[in-house]
Amino acid sequence: KCIVWKTGDAQALDVESNSFDVIVTRNVTWNLPRPDLAYREWLRVLKPGGVLYNFDADWYGHLYNEEKRSSYEKDRKQTEEQNVEDYYSGTDIEKMEEIARQVPLSRLERPKWDIETMQKAGFLDVSCDEEVWKEVWTEEEIINNSTSPIFLLTGRKRDAFHLKNVTVQPGQKWHGELELANGEIRLPATVLHGHGTGKTMLAEAVSRSLGKKLLVWNIKSTTKAQEGLYVYDTVQRLYDSQFGEEGVDDIGHYIKLGKLGEAFRSKEQVVLLIDEIDKADLEFPNDLLWELDRMEFYIHETKETVKAKQRPIVIITSNAEKELPDAFLRRCIFHYIEFPDMPLMEEIVRVHFEHLEENLLKEAMETFYWIRTIRDIRKKPSTSELIDWLQALSLGGIAPERIRSELPFAGVLLKKDEDLRELKKRR
Repeated sequence: KCIVWKTGDAQALDVESNSFDVIVTRNVTWNLPRPDLAYREWLRVLKPGGVLYNFDADWYGHLYNEEKRSSYEKDRKQTEEQNVEDYYSGTDIEKMEEIARQVPLSRLERPKWDIETMQKAGFLDVSCDEEVWKEVWTEEEIINNSTSPIFLLTGRKRDAFHLKNVTVQPGQKWHGELELANGEIRLPATVLHGHGTGKTMLAEAVSRSLGKKLLVWNIKSTTKAQEGLYVYDTVQRLYDSQFGEEGVDDIGHYIKLGKLGEAFRSKEQVVLLIDEIDKADLEFPNDLLWELDRMEFYIHETKETVKAKQRPIVIITSNAEKELPDAFLRRCIFHYIEFPDMPLMEEIVRVHFEHLEENLLKEAMETFYWIRTIRDIRKKPSTSELIDWLQALSLGGIAPERIRSELPFAGVLLKKDEDLRELKKRR
């Protein structure tokens, strides 16, 4: 009951992502027309931390190498001399060699090609055991195939992102680990890097995974720290007094808690996101030191101290447009998010697009990362711009071969005139 048998294309598996702890293959890769796609597909269906074990051999290298051809013919003679079954005797050798000439791996250097391709696909800890044949082959197999000894390729999928009991899968824009002492979240977490790495997703993932309410405090250039604590609405009180409204004498009626105040007042623990703190003025972080450190603040109008009933999980993001004060950073746990490399970015893209033409994705990704390498581009395109651009290319029916040469819909990627002019020079 635990075994499900399926037939299908190894290069396009009809399986959900993050399904398997382990994948084991034997003598599969060599006869695929697009083995590079197969490696990427196997990575997709592995769970975070999952491992691929791929047994294969350079089966038909002798078709393109005279030295290997000579050794192959010696193997055939050796089976006859030692009176063992020749595995090739029952096959249509001409037909098999015709098939082998149509697939790419017969003429490539293996396992070198496999190791490089697995690394490009995004596998970690890629290795190859070229002595494994000594352990898995019988004496008869060794006599038959000494020219093409079987090797074992191993690779691991990137681990999930863990924060307490939160798990964010690869492809959701997160990788690496952030571990807090004893699994307890006691300090604000500052997540820092450039635009478009997916920092804000952390708070959403923490909230969703812990089943806790998410409060978002979006910071602007005019935002003051006081607004996050509370605001005394004097205008509304004056208005009510003019029209004889009841309750004017109750100042507390006109105290409106900000997002930090709401988090402190909540009976249940909440997740508070202070998003893009570096947009505010330089003193903004320092103005929050006491409140975040002591988890309390004082309302002067009502002479009331508001203390956190449940210490909130505070996540603070920054785009590094301004330096944050040392005193503030000392109170934070710092996590740096690198911009996704190409394999991770492809996983992210596939979360947003279930069916995207392969060549279009390849050309768009290569062009996107090429644009990001141009030194004079001031605002480099981010993940969100890439996703929007792919949507535009797909809806516009743009042929893949036009992407690099014509750069269609470049305005989706670049938002500054000087960047667009710079890009036009590089075509």
